[in-house]
Amino acid sequence: MRRKTNLLITLILASCLLGCVNESKKKEDSLLAQQKDSIYRERIEYLLPSPQELMSFAKDQGYTYKEFLVNPLENIEEINLFRNQALYFGMYFCDFYYLSVFDKNTQSLKYLTTLRQLSLKLSIEHFFKESFFKRMEDNYSNLDSLKEISIELSSDVFNSLDQTDNNMLFSIIGIGSIVEALYLTANSITDAQKQPRLVSSVYDIGEFYENFFSSFLVFCNDEKSLKPLLMDLTEVRDILHKGKVERNNTSSATKKMTSSGMKIKISDDSKKSSSDENFSLLKAKVINIRTKIVNQQY
Repeated sequence: MRRKTNLLITLILASCLLGCVNESKKKEDSLLAQQKDSIYRERIEYLLPSPQELMSFAKDQGYTYKEFLVNPLENIEEINLFRNQALYFGMYFCDFYYLSVFDKNTQSLKYLTTLRQLSLKLSIEHFFKESFFKRMEDNYSNLDSLKEISIELSSDVFNSLDQTDNNMLFSIIGIGSIVEALYLTANSITDAQKQPRLVSSVYDIGEFYENFFSSFLVFCNDEKSLKPLLMDLTEVRDILHKGKVERNNTSSATKKMTSSGMKIKISDDSKKSSSDENFSLLKAKVINIRTKIVNQQY
């Protein structure tokens, strides 16, 4: 009788323990779902600027065009893995607008053609409406019209990627774009001490990096193949954070960046910068990540 009683007590305790574990798991899953939903909603509100906005901002800050910085077009048939295709898509989308804002329209159209080909591999070709390309062909000699059409394309494509129901894809493309934006701007600076305004603008773009990184962390954290990329991206996040602390310590002004759909706005005109050491570290790490993206090492 005592054995039966002990067995019954053991079963009851085990049942309670299992119930607690299941309840804890449910709470954890619920919390993660809420976090993902929060990140998703916040991303819609302020994660973007699109590549077009980032590159327009860079030009407004005084950057000059440097052809050697744009990644040459590759044979996309040699880019086979989903994650590499998505990273390349983000990188080339940023390159496309870098060329566009500096009126390199003949070259930019070649990049646009490659983006269309990559979009087929990623199953997002429906975002590239044929009407855009027809208008580009009809306005090929009108630089102002081409730029206007490019802006519309950026808004229609990049800002619609969140509707793909594939958050991982959106997040990887976003990382490819923001890394390329940091690469293009940081490597345009030849002398950090003599170009403090440009150095500061790299960190301005870096203000948005945290949003892209957070999205990537939430939606790609469980993908083992992306762990090496996540580790490198985390290092960039830490370097940018340190630079932000250094900037705040040298200025009492408040900096706030917003993206209003087509234009990045920075409320603080007091452009204090971080240390040369931190900028050199940031530049080196961004070059390392971009090189790995190009060589499909992730």
